[in-house]
Amino acid sequence: MPTADINFYSRTLGLHVPMNVITPRGKGPFSVLYLLHGLGGDCTAFGRSLPLADLIERRSIMAVCPTGGKSYYCNLAGTLGEEWESYLVRDVVRFIDGTFRTRDEPAGRAIGGISMGGYGALMLALRHPDVFGSAFSMSGSLYFAAMPHPRGEEYQDELVKLVAPANYDLFRLAEQARQQGTVPAVRFDCGTEDILVGCNRQFHARLDELGIEHQYAESPGAHDMEYWQRQFPANLDFAAEKLRT
Repeated sequence: MPTADINFYSRTLGLHVPMNVITPRGKGPFSVLYLLHGLGGDCTAFGRSLPLADLIERRSIMAVCPTGGKSYYCNLAGTLGEEWESYLVRDVVRFIDGTFRTRDEPAGRAIGGISMGGYGALMLALRHPDVFGSAFSMSGSLYFAAMPHPRGEEYQDELVKLVAPANYDLFRLAEQARQQGTVPAVRFDCGTEDILVGCNRQFHARLDELGIEHQYAESPGAHDMEYWQRQFPANLDFAAEKLRT
């Protein structure tokens, strides 16, 4: 399967940013799955840790792995050149649609991620249903901007002070999406030994309260690569099914 390491210029960030792209064979148009790495990762994280090309090829979709720094994929208030949300939904998506033959519509785009990237995927899909039609999260940091860090205040990421909580609280975003009738298709899972399982359970309960259809799964596992390798194919199947329909 063709794989490309691309360095493109983001007007939003004002710098060149790398991404990894995997395309199916054929002429397209291709459905696209955007994959967001976790805290401390980069655009090579999925390709290094998972048999990504083989898994993508079996599902005949295109994969794009952008770089997100340590941003939680948010626009950071008062920080010049740190509008990571705008960079992703504006620059990255436009670059991909302008460079490759893709399905330029929400139904042709899915987004997913791990940990920080899992939070980012659900947040971006809820905030931008006109861009992404479906989203999945593995071991997502779903507490971000909504509640204290599960380990306590001393572990709270300083980044949360640079965002507007009302804009990035998943629980509020879900309620707003329900009211507006713009809820994307959502799947998320977490390991039962993961420190983040509590906030994932709370988000699952909140979506049930709101009457938002979604998929949620738990299975034995911690916040580690063994769990993600085991769960990734199920999430890919979810994304591929939504992209087909």
